Amino acid sequence: MASVESTLRAGSARRCITPTRPLFQSGYGRSAKSEGVYQHLYARALVLEDDSGRRVALLTAELLDFSESLVARTKAGVEARLGLAADQVLLSASHTHCGPVVDDAISNLYAEVDMEYVQWLGEICIEALCAAAAELVPVRAYFAVGRAAFGINRRRPDLPGCPMAPNPGGRWDPDVAVVRLVRADGETLAVLFSYTCHATVMGGQLIGGDYPGQAQLSLEQEFPGAQAMFLAGCFGDVRPRLINAKGQFKSGTLDDVRALGRELALAVMAALAGPPQEITGPLRYGLATVALPYQPALTEGELQARAVAGEGAEARWAKAMLARRQRDGAPPSTRPSTIQSLGIGPFRLLAFNDEMCLGYQLALKQALAPAPTLVAGYCGSSRSYVPTADMLPEGGYEAYSNIWSYLEPAPLAAETEVILLEAALRLAREG
Repeated sequence: MASVESTLRAGSARRCITPTRPLFQSGYGRSAKSEGVYQHLYARALVLEDDSGRRVALLTAELLDFSESLVARTKAGVEARLGLAADQVLLSASHTHCGPVVDDAISNLYAEVDMEYVQWLGEICIEALCAAAAELVPVRAYFAVGRAAFGINRRRPDLPGCPMAPNPGGRWDPDVAVVRLVRADGETLAVLFSYTCHATVMGGQLIGGDYPGQAQLSLEQEFPGAQAMFLAGCFGDVRPRLINAKGQFKSGTLDDVRALGRELALAVMAALAGPPQEITGPLRYGLATVALPYQPALTEGELQARAVAGEGAEARWAKAMLARRQRDGAPPSTRPSTIQSLGIGPFRLLAFNDEMCLGYQLALKQALAPAPTLVAGYCGSSRSYVPTADMLPEGGYEAYSNIWSYLEPAPLAAETEVILLEAALRLAREG
């Protein structure tokens, strides 16, 4: 490693956020409360400061997502106590489907959202970030890329309706992006890493962090005293390669969680065993909010027909849209979406708030190459899936039917891709 003088300081902290009572879990619309814990959940905080005094803060939490109100309250608390504005603070969810429900905006999917827990969670996240800011020490930053191979595309556009099924010929990304922060004594302060695969190994009624949680715990055992922080990639259309004899996806076991988590941790360590790239320079940050256009919404008559003839989620969605029109009038033509950029010299972390599909990540990495780049989704409040333009004619869950669960008035339009990529590239290049 280079022996240049450090111009960067960093501090880290973590807090356990495991619920102390049974709660409904996010993901799969479970109909009963949790029955135990297979793996504790954590909020992990990191604060960075450069030699000019500029600071940024990052918090990763083992949750499916953040609610809009939770993001707002947490960032307001950090601004009040640390003086950091909203564009200096990034909140990232691991997207575990075994964590507690915290997003009241999708309360239609769950029997109950425990708002007492959500309130407590926001306070704990603020506390973790403040604790990290109080312990800044000189560090050097290094970037590396490893490889892991347990993610697989989950869309089959070659079959009617584009069902959710293993597609070995579909898009996926084996890269494991890694940022390591090393103290002056040579010991590791923190390891940030990202992989592009849904955290959906485990179903059932037990609380836990799925494979990302296991990977973090494994790395923290390998680097005593260090903090491991997982950032979810743009894996809206990628899930773990757990497949039964019929060629269908299957749920995994706790042994699968441990095995895939350990595999990812080994990929991180293998990346760091090579000659990593030192990243030096000033801290950079930015945030942009853009309007994503919807496709034309169904007419009232079309919704009434779906409400009567449709089944399950589609019929419930149509009824909800009719009620919303009666209450609010015509549906909106756009919805907001945010992109954040954090950087150290040439390194860029580009973060979307929504459930992004992989094509966005691949396009940004290609556009910014050879600069060290990490692209993440699920950073902030997630509204729904964001497909790339080429996915829309194919249909399927990510391109269309997810709107039934998220109560969106229509699928996103093809122009969404250009809007988001242009905004992300502006942030990356101007920051």
